[in-house]
Amino acid sequence: MITNDVSYELGPLLLLIVICIGLAFYCLRVFYLLMRFLTTLNHKVEYDDIGITLYQSSQTSKLTWDKLAKSKGYKDCQIFCLIDESGNHLMSIWELANNYSDFRERVAEKLGI
Repeated sequence: MITNDVSYELGPLLLLIVICIGLAFYCLRVFYLLMRFLTTLNHKVEYDDIGITLYQSSQTSKLTWDKLAKSKGYKDCQIFCLIDESGNHLMSIWELANNYSDFRERVAEKLGI
């Protein structure tokens, strides 16, 4: 007797769908962070006890540490994003950048991030 009972196949199928959706969201997130990083490759930043100085093409911006409280680090992508108080992305810094560890220590000291 041949039947079309496929109920035993729904569990693995649903699991595969959930895994594929999760991987798609993760890949989109990583791609988005990569694109943000690539757009800020020509930017430079200097920092001190007061805040940072950001050099973007021909513009120079000075921001205090308080205005960078929304900044966020992404360990799985090895990127730290500088975000101002209004939520604007200023710059992405890769973990392999020069003086990154010193910069992260300063950020941890000033912002607790």
